[in-house]
Amino acid sequence: MVGFKNETVLIHHVESQIEKLWGTKAYSQTELPYLGGVRVDLCVKTPRMLVAVEAKLYDWRRALAQAYGHRLAFDRTYVALPERLVKPHVVEEALSFDIGVICVRDDRCTIVQRAPSLQPNPMLRHQIHLHMKGGGD
Repeated sequence: MVGFKNETVLIHHVESQIEKLWGTKAYSQTELPYLGGVRVDLCVKTPRMLVAVEAKLYDWRRALAQAYGHRLAFDRTYVALPERLVKPHVVEEALSFDIGVICVRDDRCTIVQRAPSLQPNPMLRHQIHLHMKGGGD
């Protein structure tokens, strides 16, 4: 395992695998701003849903806290963590907050816990939809 130099490299690795994770019609954008300064590490738009992904190299609790806030505007939220952080207690805690978990390895990304579908605020969801640059529906 080589590891990831920083969170930007980690999130770009996840972004490179969006078709595998969410299908061929998925479109993504990194560092998408909403709510006056809040940024989503990775926003994925498919024909049916908006997905937020928050990535961290070390602090999985902070990733969960940030992902929890994204539940207001997204249909599903995930944390993307290096394999060494994806432990059963982390996955259980994420699920308790309706957050999915993506295990990031050097060679692939795997959804180890699918995020449940949420009921985001329609106005915030629409704002995200409008801010996505091209792509999607």
